[in-house]
Amino acid sequence: IALSASGRGDINLKMKKAGINAYVPKPYNPTELQEVMLRLLKANAGDPGNNREETFEASGEHHAIENKPEALENSPANFEKYLQMANGNKAIYKKLIINSLDSVKKLRKEFSVTVYNDKGENLNQLIHKNTMTFHYLQVQRLSQMMEDFRESLREEKNEQELKKTKALIFEELDRIIDMLEKEDLGG
Repeated sequence: IALSASGRGDINLKMKKAGINAYVPKPYNPTELQEVMLRLLKANAGDPGNNREETFEASGEHHAIENKPEALENSPANFEKYLQMANGNKAIYKKLIINSLDSVKKLRKEFSVTVYNDKGENLNQLIHKNTMTFHYLQVQRLSQMMEDFRESLREEKNEQELKKTKALIFEELDRIIDMLEKEDLGG
């Protein structure tokens, strides 16, 4: 499923060529996205790995810290928005977690390549490309770190300070990846 701010025909054609089965325009309503996901899950009901009827009760690390603001503050991500979107459907929740895990792993890889190019221009694109993932995973600390790093690049801060901030971003990305992997295994 693609999320796109453009509904132009050439974009739709490119998505079809890329193997994308459905598209929801941005900004979108989470209920609309859920309906599209359910439609696709039903269409793929013959897939043995697709447990579309299976529902689940919310569980896991993110619920253990649900009502503890200080614990949430230390958590690298929060899956509450995904739980709401899945509305008890385990298959949808798992797909959201897996897709986010793939996105964050790709972000980590791309971040290591793009950070020093064009005084942050490639970093701008990378942040923009991951805006939705940041929003739904509620990774405010990572977002702030990347914004600070982008600003440091613009101000041409010293190399030592940039390396330190870059290391902290990698650490945070690794924490998010670890949390998503645990959720995927436990979900």
